[in-house]
Amino acid sequence: MTATRSSPEEKQIGKEPKRPTRAEVLAAADRTVRDVIAPGLRVLFCGINPGLYSGATGHHFARPGNRFWPVLHAAGFTPRVLKPWEERELLEWGYGITNLVVVGIGAYRAAFGRPRALVGPQPERLGPTRLWLLPQPSGLNANHQMPELTAAFRELHEAGS
Repeated sequence: MTATRSSPEEKQIGKEPKRPTRAEVLAAADRTVRDVIAPGLRVLFCGINPGLYSGATGHHFARPGNRFWPVLHAAGFTPRVLKPWEERELLEWGYGITNLVVVGIGAYRAAFGRPRALVGPQPERLGPTRLWLLPQPSGLNANHQMPELTAAFRELHEAGS
């Protein structure tokens, strides 16, 4: 196996898994990342297709510098900043992650024919499910800084509380 994943022992003692090599990251082009889903979630975060680093590690938002985990904590979703390999702990608080849907402001605008859609609650629904558009937390996305990301995520957290 070329991708590095957390073993049960690493999770138990909180040890960080080995970082993937450059070759392992490059080899992860077609890899997927397992969904973190359970029935009855309060919020399901739908990310964009996982990056190479996430594909190589097998964990969502795993690239160093990705702001997803710090933003979740700062917005009040988690009691501490989780590490990517601790992602399944989100289920304990009623949250999950999937990459089944390609989401981002641009993708949402195109998919729903709403070229002026803004971050926040959306008028569309998927069945009974309410949609909420959040900015992309990647550290590579300079359009949204930490305070703005935190405010957007906090608004969703407070709306679901």
